[in-house]
Amino acid sequence: MARQQSRDNLYNGMPSVTSRRWGPDRSSDANTFGPRELRGYGDFTTPDPERGARGHRGKGPAGYVRPDASITDDIIDRLTDDDTLDASQVLLQVEGGVVTLSGNVPTRAMKHRAEDIAAEARGVTDVRNTIRVDDGSASGGPPGKAVRVGPE
Repeated sequence: MARQQSRDNLYNGMPSVTSRRWGPDRSSDANTFGPRELRGYGDFTTPDPERGARGHRGKGPAGYVRPDASITDDIIDRLTDDDTLDASQVLLQVEGGVVTLSGNVPTRAMKHRAEDIAAEARGVTDVRNTIRVDDGSASGGPPGKAVRVGPE
């Protein structure tokens, strides 16, 4: 069995392709993998104010609140388009950005997937998932096919 090399000694004895070394003090360009002016790795110990956040995606107008009807339409589209979810028995209500999911799905994975889809929609502040897992036995239908009673 070959002797396992420790991580500390992994590169010992190998030549360096640069004159730089990695030291405990990375505030100096000599101890980093690139000078700041070339946007190299630089100093990892302090944030670089020049880099900052990039882009403005997700920054909408001040005080804007997405209408509940728009959130509802978005979630319905997402539930309908999802290939892993049978949302034919899922009911959806949105009030003040709070989504309430109810109804039945055949598997627990579908219940959780419906909640994830609703939570990902823009403008949603909370999701209340009261969906029940019903393989059809609780509602009297065949397995995997829940049956509704009463007006649709």
